[in-house]
Amino acid sequence: MWSEHFAAIFWGEPQTFLGTQEFMAAHGVEVIDLNLEQCQQLMRDFLAQHPPL
Repeated sequence: MWSEHFAAIFWGEPQTFLGTQEFMAAHGVEVIDLNLEQCQQLMRDFLAQHPPL
């Protein structure tokens, strides 16, 4: 299903939404984890501004 549309995705940071990488991989999508500090900071800032998420 997913692999029909996405052969691979680049993941900027793995800490925010846990389980999503495993979900994509389980559906045949190659997950390339970049684990970038810039993405981690972006998500920290975003979540600080939107606490309900």
